[in-house]
Amino acid sequence: MWHSLKSQRLPAQIQVAMLNLGEWGPCSGNDCGFGGTQRRVIWCEHIDGTTADHLDCVAEESPPGTRVCFKVCLNHRNLFQWQVNDWGQCTQNNNLEIATTGDVTSCGPSSFGLQERTVSCLEISTSYVQRNEDGSVPDYICKQFTAKPSIFQECITPCAQDCIVTQFSPWSPCSKTCDNGTQSRARRVVIPPSNGGQGCPPLSETMACSADEPCEVEELFSFSPGVSVWGPCVMFSGGFPTEGSDTGLQTRRLWCQRSDGKTVRTSMCYRDGMFKEPPQNQVCIVPVNCHVSGWSEWSSCSDPCSSNLVSHSVRKRTVLKVPKGDGERCPELVQKRTCSYDANTCPR
Repeated sequence: MWHSLKSQRLPAQIQVAMLNLGEWGPCSGNDCGFGGTQRRVIWCEHIDGTTADHLDCVAEESPPGTRVCFKVCLNHRNLFQWQVNDWGQCTQNNNLEIATTGDVTSCGPSSFGLQERTVSCLEISTSYVQRNEDGSVPDYICKQFTAKPSIFQECITPCAQDCIVTQFSPWSPCSKTCDNGTQSRARRVVIPPSNGGQGCPPLSETMACSADEPCEVEELFSFSPGVSVWGPCVMFSGGFPTEGSDTGLQTRRLWCQRSDGKTVRTSMCYRDGMFKEPPQNQVCIVPVNCHVSGWSEWSSCSDPCSSNLVSHSVRKRTVLKVPKGDGERCPELVQKRTCSYDANTCPR
């Protein structure tokens, strides 16, 4: 039975009817390989869809109704195979219904989609069959042995990920030490947007600022920086660093004094760029004092006859906590005392 579906429409020389070509039928014949024949239906159709006489369709070149084909037999099984490419990207399709159990996605039903791939029939080694432009051969050959793999499958589109950013940093110092200037702050991207998620907001902001004095007044003074000594080393708070760490933080005070005795912003002392503003914080080692155990009992007196006629007794203690940083050092851990003995007891 020949296919009657429209696969191609050729323009006719007259406009009242069009020539239609059906799909090629199966390859038939008595012998395997070349020599088979394929046929297709050709018919003439009026513009309104009714069948017309062939004389109403006059084409410049009459299309063939038969062609030579390669008849596939069982001994050709190892010569042809399906080539299956990777699945393409999952595209959203709200009309799909996927039968699932449980929560397959947190994005909701709009995340159902469709994936597509290309599947083609390939001749493995020989060149018996005329190939398509992409190097494949007609699908009907591979279909003689196995069904064509599906070219579509249902899928779930990835959830949209909105951009996530950090909080803004503190405002920077004013760009000018007198009159009006600008200051800025910034934030960074933690997770970039993906799969159609909301884009990132502005990562920086700038605003106007003004100094305490007009520039012409500031130029009349000189400025002297001041730095205090480092304060004590204090253990970090807030769970940083990890528990048991001996790392701490030291701070010191910075100031800037104007020649008239007024204390002004520290940046005024470093505005010419000749000197760099010193740090106000530094990492340090938290002081830990040495802790030792109590003394042990005095040991027995040593044999004076084997140690130059000197006898000692010893006691010891151990370190329980090693000193760190500027903590107190450990006291002595071993003590000796001389024992009395009778020298006449040693052999002569």
